[in-house]
Amino acid sequence: MQQVTTNGVISTHDITRVILDTVLNEPVIQWMSSVLKSHNRRRRKQFAVLRSTCKLWKNIVDKLTDWLTDDDLVLALKSPSERLWSMASRALTKE
Repeated sequence: MQQVTTNGVISTHDITRVILDTVLNEPVIQWMSSVLKSHNRRRRKQFAVLRSTCKLWKNIVDKLTDWLTDDDLVLALKSPSERLWSMASRALTKE
């Protein structure tokens, strides 16, 4: 388990980060070996819901995961949705 405290004081941000890390990354090994990342709808939905909860959660989720694939970028570019365009721009700025 990762370190929970910052300077010896547990903050709500620290606890939130640990919870999100556990939710997002605990079952990833089994998930990655059983199906391709780009085809797991439930996982994508969970990722999207957690990112859209609030700005803090979005920032934490973005730091904890690197789930966007080339398929996500292609889907974003083909879609008129504003959310998908923002995801595409995020993916492009990572490179």
